[in-house]
Amino acid sequence: MTRNRIASLVALTALSLGVTRSEAGILVTEIGANDVRLYSAPGVFTPSSTTNITGPIGVAVDGGNNVFVVDNGVFPGAITQLAPNVTGVPTLFVANAAGNGLGNPYGNAFDPTTGFQYVTNYAVYAGQSGAQQGAIVQLNAAATVLNTFALGSSRVPAGIAYSSVTGAGAGAGYNLFVAEAATNTLNVYQTSNVGAAAVVLAPAGALALNNPAGVAVDPTRGLVYVANSGTAGTNANTIEAFNINTGVFSIVPLSGGPGLSTPRGIAVDPAGNIYVSNAGNGAAGAGTILEYSPTGAFITTFASGLNNPGLLAFTPVPEPSSIVMMGLGQIGLVGGYLFRRRSQQSA
Repeated sequence: MTRNRIASLVALTALSLGVTRSEAGILVTEIGANDVRLYSAPGVFTPSSTTNITGPIGVAVDGGNNVFVVDNGVFPGAITQLAPNVTGVPTLFVANAAGNGLGNPYGNAFDPTTGFQYVTNYAVYAGQSGAQQGAIVQLNAAATVLNTFALGSSRVPAGIAYSSVTGAGAGAGYNLFVAEAATNTLNVYQTSNVGAAAVVLAPAGALALNNPAGVAVDPTRGLVYVANSGTAGTNANTIEAFNINTGVFSIVPLSGGPGLSTPRGIAVDPAGNIYVSNAGNGAAGAGTILEYSPTGAFITTFASGLNNPGLLAFTPVPEPSSIVMMGLGQIGLVGGYLFRRRSQQSA
């Protein structure tokens, strides 16, 4: 019996037992193409429809594996919802209408314990209340604005990430990390106490942040990664790591590959590998997602040919039945995540 036939039988058995599998991969917004791509393996992707998507930049996944995209190409901004596999017609979760609580939204993240979505917002639409300007907006599943974390009208909150672990470095209970580009700081909030003041982390000198954009958390290693998207000056085109436990910042020593060019999005897989989207204009590495090891060694160009890529997010890891399939050669392991192989010759 060929390997493919064995795998097919296992898959049918899994289905008969009610076991499901979900695709895992990397989501990236494509600002220049008004779509979202779901990469299931290096160079292999599914594009979304462009319906209801304008200037997508932030992307996050909720507890039901649904994909939420932040659009700041319309004023006021909007949030679009897509199916877990990004196929089908995207629907508007928050329409671009006056009073929706958004102006120029940038990033988004979910608190898996409550299901609330947090959206960074750095501007306000004319005629709208300025309450959400320079703030993080908290939304429930009905798209109702519950609270805001106010930074100030001149502030530019960008990437945002929820952390399942907290430590002494930022303070117990502080679990929402927000990059703030106007002051080159990392602001940390408590999702359990929206009234608590933020902890403002402002590394200086050789460790200064430079127009920070995307943020990602590695809970296993207790690290928060920040993409420095600045193109000139100290730490331009670099990735910085903040240790949740010690409170120490460090530059990730990336080596090999085409290098970073206006890094914008960042994500980390369970193995600690780091993925960075490059939005640089015409420079080496532009329009790509580059993968690095936890120590910064270049692994591969995970994606290329992207039209002004935005932020990144991972879709969930497949169910245990996929691990059985992996043993039969139908599932590949890429950067600590499982990806279904597309086709193989019979053994």
